[in-house]
Amino acid sequence: MFYRANNKIVSINNVKEITLQTFGSGAKSNPFQYTIRIDYFGEENVFLEFHSNKALAEQTLEEIFEILTKTP
Repeated sequence: MFYRANNKIVSINNVKEITLQTFGSGAKSNPFQYTIRIDYFGEENVFLEFHSNKALAEQTLEEIFEILTKTP
């Protein structure tokens, strides 16, 4: 099973954990940056970067969740 986000297509098979991470302070000189980290069994991980687009990061996390919970 695969998911396309921004300029990446990633596998969402064998996923151990998915985390929405926030970096930065929110100040004009250090704006919030959003990343989804996908951890797989076997110690591998992938990062999906959304820069300052919090809404898109949250929407992507929700879409991946829906796909994973509908899979038997």
